[in-house]
Amino acid sequence: MRAPKILLLLPMAITACGSDPVQEDLGPAVAPGFQPLPPGPYASAAEVPVPEAAVFQPAPPERHALSNGITVLLLPDRSLPLVELELRLRAGSYSDPAGRTGAAEMTAALLREGGSALWPGDKLDQELAFRGAEIDFSAQPRATVGRFECLSEDLDGTLGMFVDVLLHPSFPEDKLERLRARQLSAIAQRDDDPGQAANREAQRAFYGVDDPRVRRQEAAEVQAITRSELAAFHAERYGSRQALIAVSGDFEPAAMLERLEQALGGWAPQRATPVELPTELTPPPSRRVVLLPRPDVNQAELRLVLEGVRRNHPDYPALQLGSFVFGVGGFGNRMISRIRSELGLAYSTGASWRPGWKQQGLFWGSCGTKNETAALALREMIAVLDGFLERGVPEQEFEQARNRLLNAQVFQVDEPAEVLARVADLEWNGYPWSFHEQAAAAIRDLSAAEVVDACRRHLDTGRLTLFVVGNPEAFDADLAEFGPVEQWDAGAPEPAPGEAEAGPAAADRGAELAGHLLSAHGGQAAWEAVGATGSRIQPEGGPRIEAVLVYPGRFLVRAAEDPAQVYSVLTEGGGWAPGPEGVRRYDADELRQAQLGLKSKLPLVLMRLARSEYLAEAEGERTLLLTDEDGDWVRLELHDHGLCAAITLDDGSRYDFQAYALTGGVMLPARVAWSSGEESAVTSFEWSVNPEVRAEWFEPPAGG
Repeated sequence: MRAPKILLLLPMAITACGSDPVQEDLGPAVAPGFQPLPPGPYASAAEVPVPEAAVFQPAPPERHALSNGITVLLLPDRSLPLVELELRLRAGSYSDPAGRTGAAEMTAALLREGGSALWPGDKLDQELAFRGAEIDFSAQPRATVGRFECLSEDLDGTLGMFVDVLLHPSFPEDKLERLRARQLSAIAQRDDDPGQAANREAQRAFYGVDDPRVRRQEAAEVQAITRSELAAFHAERYGSRQALIAVSGDFEPAAMLERLEQALGGWAPQRATPVELPTELTPPPSRRVVLLPRPDVNQAELRLVLEGVRRNHPDYPALQLGSFVFGVGGFGNRMISRIRSELGLAYSTGASWRPGWKQQGLFWGSCGTKNETAALALREMIAVLDGFLERGVPEQEFEQARNRLLNAQVFQVDEPAEVLARVADLEWNGYPWSFHEQAAAAIRDLSAAEVVDACRRHLDTGRLTLFVVGNPEAFDADLAEFGPVEQWDAGAPEPAPGEAEAGPAAADRGAELAGHLLSAHGGQAAWEAVGATGSRIQPEGGPRIEAVLVYPGRFLVRAAEDPAQVYSVLTEGGGWAPGPEGVRRYDADELRQAQLGLKSKLPLVLMRLARSEYLAEAEGERTLLLTDEDGDWVRLELHDHGLCAAITLDDGSRYDFQAYALTGGVMLPARVAWSSGEESAVTSFEWSVNPEVRAEWFEPPAGG
């Protein structure tokens, strides 16, 4: 990025202030159009006359269309030997079928991870890594976006891989199960961050949980989505109708257009008809105060929500400028000045309009503060807004806000790729390419009174939805001072009438729970491929140890820092451990107890379950009893997202599993809490999947 001309001139100006001009060889003549400074000296830097910079006008892209109607935007940039391409399709998450929230997201992710028959995911990874290239697919609310970036010399090969994966994805089952496990893990952890939970649930409370803009993926839907459903979504929703391609980088436009025509000019339109989305909101008649109680958090999250405008609304420029006065644009806006700088209630806070392209959009305010200052911070946020609406804004503050807004816009188009992305947004949403320039011109002409009047037309603090996440027992005041308080349940929705009728038999329900468990932990195929696990274990207050578990019944425990120091070995036929007088073999009772303990190890349970070695029965909504052919059993408690929460044994001992992470394609816990009677311990685990296993580790000791 080039430095603004005023910054280049500033050192010269300061040097000239209060001193005689320095005579030096200035080298070649200055570039045409450059205006040198008038001769000094100057009393101060403030008196240096800075020439007015020319209006910055970034070069626009070329607009073309393929034979099937796909719009193509081309913006060459020869500064680096790179090419970036973005493809937008009308197939976003708003298109998810009923009861299959997340279908668009999972379809896009599986395109990249699963690849095609010609370019399977693993082969695609290797080839892209070799080329230093990237390919990605992702789903947004109103679009699915495919992107790639590569060296210009690799353009043809990368474009070929991209198009083959786009048009002919294979949707392999093993990759689907890995994706499913990640989705379930994300659902399990989505409320760990109270700020993210507040953002999501505040919108659900405002729009209504049935609105497609705020549909939330649930574990049951992730479990239910099949490969055939994702393939059907791709076949019906992916196509050339109203698609857009934007390309920037090192290329010849005519040659690029020819490449794209050959690759995608014959792509058929979507089979499915376009999805109709709601564009208007029903204005709330009065204020709502919605509380999501979280006794486990120290910080309260505050959100202010109201209906907003579309970008093409006549008041959009005035509302944008008003936001820079009271709630956005960094230091200088009133909320930062009052709530952060003066009162020290929050590190980050703000409020602004979030206009939609097609939909109406929202007015949105946010703040994170201590539970003990929740009411005070909420009170101050509303006071800032009311003060702006009632008393307006002084001219100097208004001009400072205008300058912050206009200056910030320069950095949105200082690179060709940014210029192209902004034009692509306008083209995709049916706006004129001059929209931002028109809005900027309107902002330059607005008066403070006009801005305040526009904000008064759209912002009524008496109708705000105030959404609060936090511990109400620690709040500094009762939220009822802001209006009647309603509690919000962020849990999964209850089954629809008729869905919660008498369930299947215990065995059928057990098979369903077992499938749920396997899918959450990586899928049956993934666990069938696991033949061993290694773990480095850090008990509380004890030395680090290493354990190797090998299907179907071998187990080795040794010192992590000294593998030659073996603590115990277990095989299908026997077991032994070092003793004070050499190696001591397990007797029959000890061997039986050790084998029962091994059978309760979570990795082995999942290996055996994937190989159909258990009879599965449901003992409750999320309690699964697994019994093997020897009559030995293990009882598992499942989270609603399918991961194992705990294993309980008949001796009363219990293992609670926490902090799951994806390792070697399967989900395993990083922390295990063990309890039995009054004893308990917490152990940390680092896992490996299918580590090296040596036969001699399990050979019976000589003699002894």
